[in-house]
Amino acid sequence: MPDFCLHRLDPLRESHCGLLDDNGTYKMTKETGMPIFCTKEVLRKCPYRNGETRTLEFCPYCKKRHYAGSGEQKLCKEKHNVNEAFTELRKEFSQPPKYYPDGTRKPIYSDWTKDWIRVYLWRNIRQRILRRDKYTCQDCGAEFGKSSRKVYDPSLRHGKGGYKKESLEVHHIIPRSLGGSDHPGNLKTLCPDCHKKYGELHRTRCKRICYEDEDFIDPWE
Repeated sequence: MPDFCLHRLDPLRESHCGLLDDNGTYKMTKETGMPIFCTKEVLRKCPYRNGETRTLEFCPYCKKRHYAGSGEQKLCKEKHNVNEAFTELRKEFSQPPKYYPDGTRKPIYSDWTKDWIRVYLWRNIRQRILRRDKYTCQDCGAEFGKSSRKVYDPSLRHGKGGYKKESLEVHHIIPRSLGGSDHPGNLKTLCPDCHKKYGELHRTRCKRICYEDEDFIDPWE
């Protein structure tokens, strides 16, 4: 059954909205003077979608109101969890580095968190980690000043040399594949060269473990 709305004049298809104003008249659009036409876009924001009344709830985190169970409400809660994790680390580590040297598997998201929320929050977490580490590689101490920089590479242009762009990378101390989380205590800033070394080390460990299985096929070969 398609989406329907009890306040549509025809609940099962796109039609004019029969929702009344406080004075008992139909809500009119300013452009046409006609009742609002309830399209899919309007229906998506309608508090009476699918015949169920969606109530607005006060959010203790942003001090605004969200529809109960909406993605906006869930995102706001997960943002709060991320902020709390950064605050706890600042209190625990008064001096840099402000992460756990051995990493952590402490979760930062709720179990029900959807993938799109994780992707959205990861962009924010990544930028905050770079600022926290002052755009400096935590292993070799290379200072970028910002998230990327230009470096001279003599091998470019068939040996004539040239400049290329290098970007700082945020490294999971305990890899996600081994249960590491996006918790800021499990993240540190690395330059591309240092990050590559960790990748090679992790690859070697995986090979050593997986080669014990006779049916294992090396994904890197």
